[in-house]
Amino acid sequence: MRIPSALVVTSLGFLSFAFATPAIAQNTNEISFYGRLHVSGDYLHDGDAGGLNLSSNASRIGLRGEHRVSDELKLIGQIERLIQVTDGDASMSARDTFVGVQGEWGTVRGGFIDTPVKRILNMMEQFRDRVGEGRNITRAGEMHFDRRFRNGIQYLSPVWNDWSFVVHFGAGEDTGASTTTRDDEWSAMVQWRRDAWQVQAGYEVQARDELDDLKAFRSAVVYRGEGWQLGGFLQDASGMTTGDVRVYGVSGQYRLSDDYILKGQMFHRDARDLSNNDGSLLTVGIDKRLSAFATAYVALAFADNDETARVNVSAGGHGKQMTIAPGNDPYAISLGLVWNF
Repeated sequence: MRIPSALVVTSLGFLSFAFATPAIAQNTNEISFYGRLHVSGDYLHDGDAGGLNLSSNASRIGLRGEHRVSDELKLIGQIERLIQVTDGDASMSARDTFVGVQGEWGTVRGGFIDTPVKRILNMMEQFRDRVGEGRNITRAGEMHFDRRFRNGIQYLSPVWNDWSFVVHFGAGEDTGASTTTRDDEWSAMVQWRRDAWQVQAGYEVQARDELDDLKAFRSAVVYRGEGWQLGGFLQDASGMTTGDVRVYGVSGQYRLSDDYILKGQMFHRDARDLSNNDGSLLTVGIDKRLSAFATAYVALAFADNDETARVNVSAGGHGKQMTIAPGNDPYAISLGLVWNF
């Protein structure tokens, strides 16, 4: 049988492309190891009594990988685990862990990933994983919009004329097979960034079978000047059995020198449908830059609670967390070290 020459040329061209693509991938496979050790010595007072603590605060290790499939497409992946430095706990809880693809059109990732609404608080936060961080007041009982969705798929757009967006879907929090859509979750955020300005706004819905859906709108704005920064934050949450809640926040930092940064933030929680359940949180501190990878700091945090409120100062990413009695006013003094590698 005679095979047409055009078919031969076409087939050879296809085979050449097919075999050339893996060759590119083999030459651009990259794996990197990284981590953070964050330990602090704290005096924690719950409003009745206090004591000294040594705390591991969101310390972590991880692996990141890239695998070039073609000039236009690469695979990306990450495995990150929480580690305990101070108390000997051998458990390694999952943090951001995913596999995905990336091209000029954007990035698609699947796994256990921070939601875009969570990232909005991160943008203006000055004390992440330290005493007095913002999650002490943006989270309370059912009101929890600083999460990673299980079984999640996330799309991150490229930047177009200073605009970008992220959309995140979660197929429920069960670890087994899902046979319902009543526990689906959605989170989305749009960002505008130009020169010294950065603005983010997002919306999240957590569906609950036989209960009202949990919903939240979040927004934040940051202005970065020469040696200083100011930020603002708003969260409106609804669907909780205890009623709607609004949270306001402001933050700022000022560079005293090349090695020292003065920082502070204040948040207020307004329980709109409960009386005597408002609370405020004030945190101030100084960072000392030790090197490009290491920072020492001191932080002081104070909470002011109404009669039934329980705003903490040691929750969120801080390792040692107090239990606060209603109406108590906790405070904390912390001396910490953060080493990134």
